[in-house]
Amino acid sequence: PTPVLLNGAASASPNAADALSGVESASCESVETGSVGPHTVRCTATDRAGNTATAEAGYLVTYAFEGFFAPVSNDAPNTVKAGQNVPLKWRLLDANGTPVTNLGGVRVTVTDLACSLGATADLAEESAPGNSGLQNKGKGEYHFNWKTPKEYAKSCKMLELDLGEGITRTAVFHFEK
Repeated sequence: PTPVLLNGAASASPNAADALSGVESASCESVETGSVGPHTVRCTATDRAGNTATAEAGYLVTYAFEGFFAPVSNDAPNTVKAGQNVPLKWRLLDANGTPVTNLGGVRVTVTDLACSLGATADLAEESAPGNSGLQNKGKGEYHFNWKTPKEYAKSCKMLELDLGEGITRTAVFHFEK
């Protein structure tokens, strides 16, 4: 399966077939789930005539993300005053429910969303003000202060939180003046 949760159980099956001589042997390497991001697993099959074929399959290992915590809503647009600091809070676990306590960094980007408020230019990447970047609060809980630009007034944006695993977590924001 893909994605696979960090430290989760997964396996690959070669599904080899040979209509002429039949399959003598077929196997796959172990599926590695000890680190997040893209991975590949290699499978090899040999037919009864001695021909060998190898194929690779890609998969993604991710964190169990429990969603954004208050004050950010996961299900509804978040109304925010442009220029305001927005505390982004979340919790990460592995497949066994063990808190992830070694997240190295995050990246926050936004994209414009059409809405009745209007549109503004996106900034390439945004970060926290001062020294309030990524904070590890323990037990898998993290906090990142997102300083929103005043230029976002009267627009809608989709926030994308990149935890370095190959996917992004999103939340929608409506910015007031």
